[in-house]
Amino acid sequence: FFQSVIGLDGHEVVAETSAVVTPKGDHWGLIFEIDRVEAYKFVDEATTTAIVELTFTGILLGLIGWMSVRGVMKRIETLTGELNEIASENYSNTITGQDKKDEIGY
Repeated sequence: FFQSVIGLDGHEVVAETSAVVTPKGDHWGLIFEIDRVEAYKFVDEATTTAIVELTFTGILLGLIGWMSVRGVMKRIETLTGELNEIASENYSNTITGQDKKDEIGY
């Protein structure tokens, strides 16, 4: 297997050689070649598609992570403000989110 050689028409090709023995016992050598651009077209397209898909997936995961963290941080900031009110001896405010059954609302 030869990855990059010059073919019979002068263009860069991918080539393969094989030895063949004919029924009469003659030994022949075969050379198979395909234009390098044609041979690697699928690989180039697959690489481009993979890069686009990975970029899209990364952006999507980043947005999902950002939204998740933002939601939790917003609730923690609200709770921090309410706890500061309690620390200031203002007991008239109700702490929001007590009905939620998670780490913050119990």
